This record gives sequence, C-alpha cells and structure tokens, in this order.
Amino acid sequence: MPDKASSFLQESYDIACQINNSDIQVDTLSRIAGILIGENCLEEAEKKINQALELAHTISNPSRYALLLIERGKLLIWQKKYDEGYRALQQALEKSRKSLESSFLAGNLQLLGEVEIFLRKIDEARCHLQESLDIYTRLGTSKNIREVQELIRNAHLAEPTDIYRRAGNELEARNIDSAIELLREGLSMVEEINDKEIEARFLLSLGHLLIEQKMLKEGFQKSYTAIKIIESENVVNELKEGVTEVVHQQQHVLKYLFDSAQSDCSEGLLDEAYGKAQLVLELLEIVEDEPSKILPLSMLGQIKNHQGNYQDGVQNLQESIALAQQYDLESVDGLKQVVAMMNSQQGAKLYHDAYAAAQEGSIEEAWLSAQEAYTFQCAVDDQPSQAATLYLMAQLLVAQNRKEEALEKLHKALNVAQELEDTEGLQHIQHLLDTLHQNS
Repeated sequence: MPDKASSFLQESYDIACQINNSDIQVDTLSRIAGILIGENCLEEAEKKINQALELAHTISNPSRYALLLIERGKLLIWQKKYDEGYRALQQALEKSRKSLESSFLAGNLQLLGEVEIFLRKIDEARCHLQESLDIYTRLGTSKNIREVQELIRNAHLAEPTDIYRRAGNELEARNIDSAIELLREGLSMVEEINDKEIEARFLLSLGHLLIEQKMLKEGFQKSYTAIKIIESENVVNELKEGVTEVVHQQQHVLKYLFDSAQSDCSEGLLDEAYGKAQLVLELLEIVEDEPSKILPLSMLGQIKNHQGNYQDGVQNLQESIALAQQYDLESVDGLKQVVAMMNSQQGAKLYHDAYAAAQEGSIEEAWLSAQEAYTFQCAVDDQPSQAATLYLMAQLLVAQNRKEEALEKLHKALNVAQELEDTEGLQHIQHLLDTLHQNS
C-alpha cells in the first residue's frame, strides 16, 4: 500500500496494537480493507476483514461485527464466491436485527435481496426486499425506496426472464412447440406482475412464432396486443423495431391468404376461397384494420351469392360499400355495380322460379313466386325484370280468368317496357293486350 493514506492507517493500526486498543484496531483494519478493495487487492482485503471480525467478536461489539459481516459478504460476492458471500450476509442479518439502526438493517436487507435475486432465491428475495422497503418507507428515504422498488420488480421478473431465455434456447434448437409453451408460461406470470414492457416482449415473440406455425388467429391477437401496449407505453427502441417486423409478417400472411382465395375463385374452388376470405376478414377484425376489409367483404358477398345465399351476400357487399364510402375510396362505384348485378341475378332467379312453376301447371305456386319476384324487383329498382314478371303475372291471371287484373298488370308492364325502349317486350305485351280486348 504505497499511498499516504494506507501508510497512515497502517501506522495507526500498529499503535493501536501496542496500546492494545481493539476498537481502533477493528476500525483501522476495516479502513485498510476498503483501500485494498479500491486497488482490487481482494484477497488481501478479505484477510483484513476476517482479522477485524475476529477482534470485533472478542470485544463483544455486535453492531460493528454485523457491519463487518456485510462488508465480508460484499467482498466475497465481488470475488464470485457467491454461496460463501450469501452466508455471510445471512449471518449479518441475524446480527443486524439485534444491534443495528433501522437504516443499516434496511441496507442489509436490500443487499441480501439483491444477492438472492442473482442466486434465484426469489421467494426469499421478495421477503427481504419488502421488509427493506417497509423500513425505508417509514424513514422516508426516497432514493432508497426507488432502488428497492426496482429490485422488487427485478425479483418478480427473474423467473419470467429465465423462461424467456430458455424459450430462446429452444428456438435455436428448432424445438418450436417447446418454445411456444415456455412463452405461454412466462406470459401468464408477467400478466400477473403487470409489467407492460416485458409483457409486450413476450407477446411479440409468442405472436411471431404462432403465426409461423399457422396458428394465425391467436398469433395475430398476441402480436396486436403487443403493438397496442408499445404504442401506449414509453418502451425501448428494440421493441419498436419488433413491431415493424411483426406488422410486415401480418401483411405478408394477409396478402398470401387473399391472393390464394382469388386463385381458388378463378378455379371454381368456392368453398376453399370462402374459408380463406373469411379468415382474412377475421384477422383484419383482430388488428382493427377497417379499410382492408373492403375487398374480402366483397369477395365473400359474391361467393355467397354464387352459392345461392343472396341475402347474406348482398349484406356483405353493402358493408363493403359503407366502408369504402367512409374512407372515401374510389372503389365505391365498382362495388355498387357488383350489387346491381347481384340484384339483377336474384330478380331473374325469382322470375325463373315462378316461370318454372307456371310451366308445370302449378298456377298458385307460380303466382306466389311471381309476387315475391316483383316485390323484390321493385325494392332493388330492377326495371327490366319487372316488365317480364308483370307480363308473367298477367298470363297467370288470364289462366285464372281474372282479365281485369291481367289488364292492369299488362298496362304496368307496357309502361316499363316503353321507358326501357324494349321493342321485343312491347310486342309481346301488346299482342296479349290485343288478344284480351278481342275476347272481351
């Protein structure tokens, strides 16, 4: 120890030995040990502290003995002698409870809890840190309170952190299922702790893996929950970069599914296309992406209509139109044309149902079907179909010898055909009118 302070302390120690003053010897040895620690002479420092401990024990100075045990525990831990250092701190705690002031006891509890976190003695750490926090709270030392609160947080997160690391190891070994299960386990712990940043980290990793494993709904849900947390919390940039990656992953999946559904439609594989379009819609619902719902809604509506489910199909198209109008998109007119085409097809279908019944001689059934067709055609303003249906209704009324009602329907049909400039239709209507007039 070449510096003046070390030389002075050594001289003080020598004098204390000569006059047999153990208190000064203990104090001086402790100070010398502190200088040796600063010079990284840890083994020499340990010898001095051990020497001081022996003296403190002989003079029955329990408070000084407790403080030296704390110093010895710190020193052993710095030397990575963790178990031995931990035992020294435990001994110090026993002495501290009997001899030290509250502030020193709280500091010992804090240090012991910190070491226990490192040694993964989590239950013990939580207990000691909470006791330390209670003391500091009574003393009103805000700096110490903040330090211990952070340590308590670390204690709660120690096990989830270990699980996250283990999940990473499983992932490197391509044990994907094991990694997913570990992340689920860790996430449930973190949710109880209510640490949003760590929760977001688990959710991002778990969501990414679930999407990779085709567990899309759960994967999107986990990822989107993480995104919402990160958007609302002040988090590290690393997590913000993770959001960019997961959004790109989601967009890739959605595009693949929609493109695949379109391909299925073109090949006539409507059931397969329906399932994929429905899945796209459900995933977009999870991530609250309203504008992107427009195309899958349109696709679903057209598939349903093609499969004979006009009502649900047109409802999907109307939802699609409403979204396009809400977001002022150019696709509105095209979607309206699709609805008009579907309405026309449905009107024609209802007309043909009535016509088929009439051909089979089922006049009453044909009449009911024709009424249904005409009501629908008026509701959707399908004038071309209205003219044909009115003409059919007139024929059915003639078959029932209800000529006055038949004439009324024919005049309505005539007006529609004239407005549409339907030459062929006008000829048929006029011929039947002439026939009825001749027979009246």
